[in-house]
Amino acid sequence: MKKQLSLLMSASIGLGALAMTGCERSNTGTPNASNNTSNSSAERTAAADNKVINNKDDASRTAGSVIPGDQIGAADLTKIYGTLGETAEAALTRNGLDDLAERVTPADKNRLGKAVDEKSPELDGRIDALNEDYNAKYNGKFNLDKSKVFENWAKVQKTGEDKDTTRANAMIPAGHGLPELTVPLVKDHESWRIDMPDDVTALQLRKNVNDELTAIDTAKDQWPGDQLDAQRAIVHRVLMAVLNKPLPK
Repeated sequence: MKKQLSLLMSASIGLGALAMTGCERSNTGTPNASNNTSNSSAERTAAADNKVINNKDDASRTAGSVIPGDQIGAADLTKIYGTLGETAEAALTRNGLDDLAERVTPADKNRLGKAVDEKSPELDGRIDALNEDYNAKYNGKFNLDKSKVFENWAKVQKTGEDKDTTRANAMIPAGHGLPELTVPLVKDHESWRIDMPDDVTALQLRKNVNDELTAIDTAKDQWPGDQLDAQRAIVHRVLMAVLNKPLPK
């Protein structure tokens, strides 16, 4: 009996040693399952971190991934759409440049200063004429449904982050006779704001907006029949004005 127990013990020890040997091979040879998962996770992180987002479904999938850091989710995308759309709406509002200045970074707003609040009869007259023509064409005011305007049109991509801020680009595709436009944005706490070029002054901004609205209204006979398409063209030109990207004359 003792001999049989001794044989059983030897067999058990042998099987245990064999199992341990197999584990050691797994650790020193081919990567085990958990290592593969880790590598895949790192690849997914890098891919998602640079993902181009076309709509809120894209944003939800990106933010829903197991990715460290501040990702652009559906809530952020809604805020980005809001910033871009409200910028255009402010440009088409009498005395609206001060409201537009709320949509740019604090540094840009400080640089624009109080001069952005100054009234401009010329610009207000252009805004009135454009709104009147827009209402006559489309039977309504220039009010944007931000999701409809920007989803599957503007492409948003995170470009980086640090301790205090997250950065992204909104890429407006070429169209309506206008070139592709990249709008840099910065998230400071909860708000997304447009990062204007550092050389844009309040006077330059006012001139740019007036020039672009004049170009829009001068071509009113060529406005598209589809109101959404027209809104996108107007948004495109206003953002060109903000970024000091006038069309060559």
